Amino acid sequence: MTVDVPRTQHRFLIGDRGEGIKSLLAETGCAVIVPPLHIDADDKIVIRSERTKVGVGLDKVLERAAEMTLVTVDLATYTDNITHARYLYRYAKRQNLFAKMSSEGVNLTIPKNVMAENPSFIFEIDGKDATQVQAVESSLQSLFTSFPSTHFSTVDIDPCLHGVLIGKRGQGLQSIKEQHEVYCLFDDSDPEILLVYEGSASPSSSLSSVAEHLQTLASTTADIEEQSLHIARKYHKIIVGPNGTTLNALIGDQSDRVVSGTRIHVYVGGKSRDPEKQDDVVIVRGPAADVARVAKNITDHVAEAKHTEFITSHVEEFSIPEAYSKNVIGRGGKRIQELRDRFGVSIKVDEGKVHIQGVKKNAEEAKKSILHIVSELKDDTITRLPIKNEHHGHLIGEKGIPSLKSLLMRRQCTTVTRTVLGENSFPETGG
Repeated sequence: MTVDVPRTQHRFLIGDRGEGIKSLLAETGCAVIVPPLHIDADDKIVIRSERTKVGVGLDKVLERAAEMTLVTVDLATYTDNITHARYLYRYAKRQNLFAKMSSEGVNLTIPKNVMAENPSFIFEIDGKDATQVQAVESSLQSLFTSFPSTHFSTVDIDPCLHGVLIGKRGQGLQSIKEQHEVYCLFDDSDPEILLVYEGSASPSSSLSSVAEHLQTLASTTADIEEQSLHIARKYHKIIVGPNGTTLNALIGDQSDRVVSGTRIHVYVGGKSRDPEKQDDVVIVRGPAADVARVAKNITDHVAEAKHTEFITSHVEEFSIPEAYSKNVIGRGGKRIQELRDRFGVSIKVDEGKVHIQGVKKNAEEAKKSILHIVSELKDDTITRLPIKNEHHGHLIGEKGIPSLKSLLMRRQCTTVTRTVLGENSFPETGG
């Protein structure tokens, strides 16, 4: 049976990690098929089971969908334009206002693509208690109407000086808030500072006074320099490192900057945040005394990366008989380590597959050495002689193994020969 259930209520049927679908199957014996939430689909839901059970499943599905109250609030209807909506959203999220509105039994889902080219500003509120849902809806609408576009303004100040404006332990911002009732919202590495008036008097004069104060404070601070480094994009990831750890190391400890408030900022790939638009440039901005040091650290790091890239640029790959792999590696890896140290290359041997990486000439010579080892191994011949244990002493003689070697010499054995005696050598004969 196919039934239409509003798309917005599908997630109530699915439940957390599909638990809702599982419980419907357990209760009614019906499989409820709901289109995936992430695709654009219609309202149709399929209920599949034995003919006698489908009716019960239908009733349960409609009951489950109806027991939840869902309302939506579109921020765009309360704001003048997209910019105003984004400012209000950023402020409320930074102040954790959305989370404070949610109550037990009520879920508030905020939009995720506010900063996208075609943003959505629709908030969803759902819960079993209609009264609670309406209370959250009312609080959300009240928040949106409390901050008209006149309560927002921006000022652009070099991110390197943001620490000066914030002050030690945020004292600078606290002073601004107490005097002007203005909240300052900073975004790391972005020069734009969002100013939000939280009072009830005249927002215009307060916002302009704060903007002027911040600009004056920034203009009287340390001299800021900028240096552009031409570095190919393929090395940008090497500069940044995992989660920015390498870049932090190249910049160095900035704890001593807490007092002055000035900090070094590095823009890898220019100032664009779009990876597709990044240029072959790295920009270093900050106090003049530190810019040259950080720029040198970056260029030295890239030069080292280029050197490493050169010495590992050539690869030799070939195969040897798998049986000889252990001989090339040697006991405890001793022989292969000697080859690595001798030629300054990386060597891996795995089931007859040999991979050598390094400078071309060195890699080629290492390959020759390995093939020579294999060639010698191919010339080896093993002959097993069934000689009982009681005769081993006669072969060894009073002088031990050297006596056996002399025997081999008398037989004009010109190749290097190794003789192994012992019970484990010839298990089938015991000798």
